[in-house]
Amino acid sequence: MDKHSPLISKIDKLALPIAKIVHRNLGFSPNKLSVTSFVIGSFSVVAVLFQKIEIALGFLLISLIFDGLDGVVARLYNLESKTGERLELVFDRANEAMLFLALAATGYAELRLAILAIIAILLMTTLRDRTKFDPGFKRTILFLGYFVGFTLALKVIFWVNLVGFIINMLILDYSRQKLLDKGVSQ
Repeated sequence: MDKHSPLISKIDKLALPIAKIVHRNLGFSPNKLSVTSFVIGSFSVVAVLFQKIEIALGFLLISLIFDGLDGVVARLYNLESKTGERLELVFDRANEAMLFLALAATGYAELRLAILAIIAILLMTTLRDRTKFDPGFKRTILFLGYFVGFTLALKVIFWVNLVGFIINMLILDYSRQKLLDKGVSQ
């Protein structure tokens, strides 16, 4: 595990017992956990389409747990890979897009807002690997949406990820300027 990131290691420590069970006893690799998270997240989308929001949020919660466990298992058992990272990223973005569009299709949110939230997340995601900055605020905010409305939740997702994209741009610009000031060109 990464000893340089105390927050991540604390979260990992909380999830260690579950991670050990799903990997050792149930045979889940990080990639299998990512696939499982995606499939369960897809059940959440189907539940939204049938307007069973409580059930959808239950599937979403389970999906997010599996989504978190894949990284813990990868770090714990030294199974991290670029392919696994890409797989998880594609599955996460696909689940988010399907879920936001399902909320729009059923009238829980505006289609325009769902599309804007998806675009903001994709923009932010394009830069996060280079800057290591990700504000989060994607699917988890939908739990708040149950209480305050999914339109407001998607607005929060849109704005946080758009601001995250801008912060990522500023980080990259600052890093590049620092290199240029030292006389190093990229």
